[in-house]
Amino acid sequence: MSAPAWRQALNKSLDSNKHLKYSQFFQLATVRPDGRPSNRTVAFRGFLEKSDRLTFTTDTRTQKNKDVDHMHWAEICWYFPDSREQYRLLGQLTLIGEGSTDKELSQERLKAWKECSETNRKWFSGPDPGKPKADT
Repeated sequence: MSAPAWRQALNKSLDSNKHLKYSQFFQLATVRPDGRPSNRTVAFRGFLEKSDRLTFTTDTRTQKNKDVDHMHWAEICWYFPDSREQYRLLGQLTLIGEGSTDKELSQERLKAWKECSETNRKWFSGPDPGKPKADT
């Protein structure tokens, strides 16, 4: 079975823009528990194996996790300035936390951790997001 048209187009855009370091980033919009919108930039980590589900990593201490716990629906906006292409995708988010009972999702979580750079891993053990960093 071939990939849906949107994924084929997105794969083509990712490939033609891979020389641009920022092409892996997209904006993720969620809804806060108080009903206000929230938007942030996240890094694309690939597609969940055997699916069309996009993956990205997040620190469980961030506001976005609280947003997703409240409302699973979200929208992304991905813009490629050189080719002037924009993708807007609406869908439901699934958090794959430490206590996930889904074996396949837990394996994907471990895979994502192993693929993270050492620098990215340090972010997950640093001060809570939004808190000042200690001087080093």
